Amino acid sequence: MKIKTIINDITYNTTVENNLPAKEFLEILPLNIYMEKEKDSYVHYIEYKLDKEETIPKELNAGDILLEGNNKIILVTSTNSNKNKYTRLASIDNPDNLELILEINEKPIRFENKE
Repeated sequence: MKIKTIINDITYNTTVENNLPAKEFLEILPLNIYMEKEKDSYVHYIEYKLDKEETIPKELNAGDILLEGNNKIILVTSTNSNKNKYTRLASIDNPDNLELILEINEKPIRFENKE
């Protein structure tokens, strides 16, 4: 399934994972959130509690949208190795210039269903 991720008026096609937490994420869309920079990612704690299907991916890629715990949304901005547990929610299909766009963004990031 595809959704749209809109950052600073730029729309990214985003592929949603096939798992229960990702389906729960779809149910709370549209979602507008301000994300804060944290290392190689941007994060936001949502008010909803999603189920977890955690794994320890060896590598995180730019554009990955992850869940840490049951309410911390993470948008990864650069590829890096990993040792932490996450639930994969989705991934931006073509995250070109994602880090730069997030650095200059002053608007909420919007996740919405693709029509």
